[in-house]
Amino acid sequence: DQEKNEGTALEDTLFQLGQVLQENVDAGIRPKEAFQAISEYAASNIEEFLYDYIGEKINHHEEGAANELLETFMPFMHDGRWFHLLEARLLFSQDEKAALTIIETVFDMTKRGEEAVDIDFEMLAILAEFGHDEPLFTKIAAELMQYLTSDEDWIDFIDLVEDFFAHNPASE
Repeated sequence: DQEKNEGTALEDTLFQLGQVLQENVDAGIRPKEAFQAISEYAASNIEEFLYDYIGEKINHHEEGAANELLETFMPFMHDGRWFHLLEARLLFSQDEKAALTIIETVFDMTKRGEEAVDIDFEMLAILAEFGHDEPLFTKIAAELMQYLTSDEDWIDFIDLVEDFFAHNPASE
């Protein structure tokens, strides 16, 4: 019960932060600039925290809270691609085609290279868990393979490929 109250208090605080950001936008500051101004003084990366926190809400089937947090903070995010991936995760149960379109759009708007490795891994993980689109999975996997440099990355990659085909036996 205490954990639920702490979660509610945290969400209330996050929505208050969203209101402060919106007030700055209403005063004429651009959304990303308002968020950056607050982020400069934070002890942690707020954007990463929000991504992880909303992802946990999705993992715990708290889609309403996750969606509300996404709607509140999406306009303020510097790198919205990650938050679009959360949006895709939320959509899979209702509209798989729309979710896949979001993932493909994120893939297409991501500059290719070593800096794309993390987001490519995330897209593959989402597809391994929810998706049934082998051509999209293969497209992202083929691109990612070019930039894998460590044994750990290769092991993670192989695990994702195995997961995808274990969840999608018709794709084999």
